[in-house]
Amino acid sequence: MNVWVAASAAPPSPSTWPLTPPATFAAGSPAIQCAPTCTARSPNSPAWPDGAHDDGREHLAQHYYGHAWQLARESDPGHAAFIQRLMAHQANDLGHGRSCVQLAEAAVNHGRGRVDTATLGQLHLALARTRAAAGDARAARNALADAERCISAHRDGAERPWWALAMGAPGPLLATHTAKTLRELNDPAVERHLTASAHRWSADTHPRVRALNLCDLGDYHAERGHIEHACIVWDEALELLHGIDSARARTAITGIRTRLSPYRRRGIALAACTDMAAAHWLNA
Repeated sequence: MNVWVAASAAPPSPSTWPLTPPATFAAGSPAIQCAPTCTARSPNSPAWPDGAHDDGREHLAQHYYGHAWQLARESDPGHAAFIQRLMAHQANDLGHGRSCVQLAEAAVNHGRGRVDTATLGQLHLALARTRAAAGDARAARNALADAERCISAHRDGAERPWWALAMGAPGPLLATHTAKTLRELNDPAVERHLTASAHRWSADTHPRVRALNLCDLGDYHAERGHIEHACIVWDEALELLHGIDSARARTAITGIRTRLSPYRRRGIALAACTDMAAAHWLNA
C-alpha cells in the first residue's frame, strides 16, 4: 500500500504496510521517544525526510516519512500528525494531492488538542492544499480560514516544538500556502498573495524558500504573457539561489528556461539575459 494512504489510517495492518514497524520497542520507552528525532532531526543528514524530498529522492523521503510517523505514533501523537502533514505536502508536490485529502484530514484530526495553535494552523494549510487539488474550492477556503484563525492566535515567543519551528515562522508559511492554494483554485486575488508570499521570507535566513516563491510569482506573470515582469522576478530568484544546490530549485529553473524559449527565439533581450543566467545556474 502507498505510504501516504497507509498513514491516513490508524493503525495500518502489517500485511499492507510496506515498511518494518518498530514492534520491538515498548510505547513510551526512551528508544521510541528519541527515534523520530534521530530519524528526522538534522537537515544536513541523508535521513532528513524533507531534505530528501527537496533533493528529489522521493522514494527515500517517503521511506523516512513512514518510519518517522510509525515511531512518533508511539511517543508523540502531535509529532505524528505533523509528519502526516509533511507526507501530504510531498504527495501534493508530486501531483497526488487529490488522493491525499484523507491523509491531510487525519493530520488535522490527530493534531487537534495535541499541538499548539500555530502548528495546528500548519496542519490546516496542508488540508487546504489537498482540497484545492481535489477541486473542492469551498472546503479549501474553509481550511485556509481555519489556518489563518489558528496562526493569528499564535503569540510571538510562545513555546513550540522544534520540528514545527524547523519549517519556518507561521506567518510566512501561511502566506506561501495561501498563495499556492489560491493559484490551484484560479482565484483572481492570487497575484497579491504570490507577491506577499515571496516577500514574507527573509533573503538572509531563507533565501531558497524566498527564491522558490519568486519563481512561482514569475511563472504566474509568464502564464499571462507579462514576460518583462516575469524576468525581473526570476532574475531576483536566480541571485538568491547563487551557491544553493536544490532539486526543487533545479526543477523551477528548468521551467524558467522552458517558458523563456519562445521569447528567446524572438530575440527579446530581457528574456535572453534571464535565460542565460538560468543556464549558467544549471551548469554551475
